[in-house]
Amino acid sequence: MIEKLDYFIMMTITLTAVTLAFENPLNDPCGPIATTLKYVDYVTTTIFTIECVMKVVSLGLVMNGADSYLRSLENVVDFLVISISIFSYTNIGSNMKGVKVFRIIRLLRPLRLISRNENLKISLKALAVSIPAILSLMFVIMLVFFVFAILGVNLLKEKSYYCDTTGVTGLTSLSEIEQKIDTK
Repeated sequence: MIEKLDYFIMMTITLTAVTLAFENPLNDPCGPIATTLKYVDYVTTTIFTIECVMKVVSLGLVMNGADSYLRSLENVVDFLVISISIFSYTNIGSNMKGVKVFRIIRLLRPLRLISRNENLKISLKALAVSIPAILSLMFVIMLVFFVFAILGVNLLKEKSYYCDTTGVTGLTSLSEIEQKIDTK
C-alpha cells in the first residue's frame, strides 16, 4: 500500500513540475490555461496536504524522537512549501503582494523526487563528484578559446579596417554622410 502511495505522490510531483513549466506571466489570468493551472494547483496542494497530515499523524510533528516529521530537512522544505501554498489561497494571502513571490518556493517540489528515488540520489551524487573535473575541463577549453582568439586577432589585424560597399544599393558612402553633415 505504501509503495502505491509513493508512486501516486511521485506522479503528483511530476504533474506539479509540468504545470510549473506551463505557468507564464503573459497568460491571460482569466483564460482557460490559467484557470486549469489554478485548479490543478489546488488539487495537488490538497494531495500534498493530506500526505503531510498522514506523515505527521504517523511520525509525530517534532517531539517523537529522531524519526519525527520536522526532524528531516526534506520534510521541513515540504512543510514550508505546503504552508505557503495554503496561506496564498486564503483571503489574507491573496491580498498580499509578497506572498506571491514566496509561491516560487513551489519550484522545490520536484526536488522531493530525489529523496524518493534511489537512482536519482546516485545520479546527483555522481554529478556532485564530477563537478571539479568538469570545472578543470572547462578551464582548459576556455584556455584553448583564448589562444585561438589571440591567434585570430593577430592574423586578421589590419585586414578588415574598412568596408567596401561598392555595388551595394541602398547604402550611403562615408563621403555622402560627411557632405550631409557639412551642409547642415
